[in-house]
Amino acid sequence: MTNETDNTVSVLLGNGNGTFQPHTDYPTGHTPSSVAVADLNGDRNLDLAVTDYSDNSVSVLLGNGDGTFRAHVDYVTGMRPVTALVADFDGDGFMDLAIANEISQTVSILGGNGDGTFQPRSDYLTGSAIFAVVADFNEDGAADLAIVNSAASNRPNSVSILLNTQGTKISVRPSSNPSLVGQSLTFSGTVEGSLRGAKVPTCTVTVSEGSTVLGTATLAAAQFSAISSTLAVGTHSLSVVYSGDSSFQRHTVSLRQTVQYAGSPDFTVGSTPGSATVVAGTPASFTITATAQNGFASAISLACTSGLPPQATCQFSPSSINPGTNPGTSSLTVNTSARTTAHISANLGLYVSWLFLPAIAMSTITLAAPKCRRYFSYILLVLVFTALIWITACGGNSSGGANSGGGTSGTPVGIYNIVVTGSTGSTQHTSTVTLTVQ
Repeated sequence: MTNETDNTVSVLLGNGNGTFQPHTDYPTGHTPSSVAVADLNGDRNLDLAVTDYSDNSVSVLLGNGDGTFRAHVDYVTGMRPVTALVADFDGDGFMDLAIANEISQTVSILGGNGDGTFQPRSDYLTGSAIFAVVADFNEDGAADLAIVNSAASNRPNSVSILLNTQGTKISVRPSSNPSLVGQSLTFSGTVEGSLRGAKVPTCTVTVSEGSTVLGTATLAAAQFSAISSTLAVGTHSLSVVYSGDSSFQRHTVSLRQTVQYAGSPDFTVGSTPGSATVVAGTPASFTITATAQNGFASAISLACTSGLPPQATCQFSPSSINPGTNPGTSSLTVNTSARTTAHISANLGLYVSWLFLPAIAMSTITLAAPKCRRYFSYILLVLVFTALIWITACGGNSSGGANSGGGTSGTPVGIYNIVVTGSTGSTQHTSTVTLTVQ
């Protein structure tokens, strides 16, 4: 803070909790009236610029970075300076000073050299200044000034606006916004001086996203056309940067570009391999792949919906997949059943009748020997009993069909087109695998 009577500026270092250490005073010119704080020499340390009302000067105190300051260096201003402002008014990257002067009714601009020293002032007419602010009032990328004038001014009770002549107006139009994914974009527009009668800007315009340059164009009669590479789906914050030239400052404007998918979110289903051959009783394996389209991001349930052979099952691992940005896969296993041979076929009676052929032969022989009839009866009973056990053990009931003797038919020989369906909500897509069973 400035101290008019002591001709000093007091610095109170903060403790970080809202309290401050005792003040340290640094000499200035006579009757200091205001102070501006900024890095004036680019060393990342804060410096001070103090207006000296009685000396018609501004005192610059460069900071040491530890809360202390060097001795003041004074620069001439207009008469009775009341406010000091800091900004890069000429776009050279160095901080400049703007000093509002009450009696001379001017504002003095002192161009910075980048090392904490300043060039002689250039004065611009205002009213009798009592306060001033700096801002970009017309959004042309250049710092402007607003000077509040006192009642004793030649412009009493007014505000003087001083627009920077090095500002530009940038107009930019993308070829489409929103655009479609995969579509190349062209950014066209103009760069013009913001004030009437200004020169025609020259040099280049660059379109960037962060540190990535999308396109660059050279101005021709204040117009440009920059072609960019394709952008990903989403909303992009782009910067359109005019490089500046000898008459105009560098200027950056922002642009939001939206990129959309060409269609609704969807997916496809495929299979690898497309066909397989197995012997009944062995499994067949396939890989089912789901690929997202247009930003599809839902889980897909898998099922064998038709074409599955008799006495066969299908299993998916996992049973649902979410492809996301990369294709999702699931292992499909089709399990077939083996065929078994029956001990007795449907012609069981024919086979049993063969058991009696020995009995017929023996009966022919034993008729001639009555004493053997009793033994023949015993043998005949044994044969009949054996046949009954055989029928019972092998499934004598013929209702089982061709293999009613206790065997299974397994998965029949044939070629089967199995339809695999992926579904999510009302959306379904299919893929067909061919299974040959031998």
